[in-house]
Amino acid sequence: MGIFFNKKTSKEYLFMAREEYNKVPSNMANTKSLIGLYEEAISDYSKAIGLSSKDPSYYFNRGNTYRLAGRYNESDLDYKRAIELDGNYIQQVERIKAFIEKNKRNSEGE
Repeated sequence: MGIFFNKKTSKEYLFMAREEYNKVPSNMANTKSLIGLYEEAISDYSKAIGLSSKDPSYYFNRGNTYRLAGRYNESDLDYKRAIELDGNYIQQVERIKAFIEKNKRNSEGE
């Protein structure tokens, strides 16, 4: 015998599957950013934003990647959008900017 779902449960599973599917580009982007494939990561974050434009973490993470790639204006635009979607991101933005700038200065001094 198979498993039977009522309509509500089936819709819930479909919704959950769609949410997980929408995270795939972001998960790929996270990995690519960590290994220095910034342009590919930016492209994947853009895909994630296309699937779920209300998730501030996608803008925040793309902003981080733009900053690592030296694309500061685009980074600041994404940070601004993340903060618009969720005001709690302002503290994270300030911390990550300081961290990236400090590491940049340290690597330039070597």
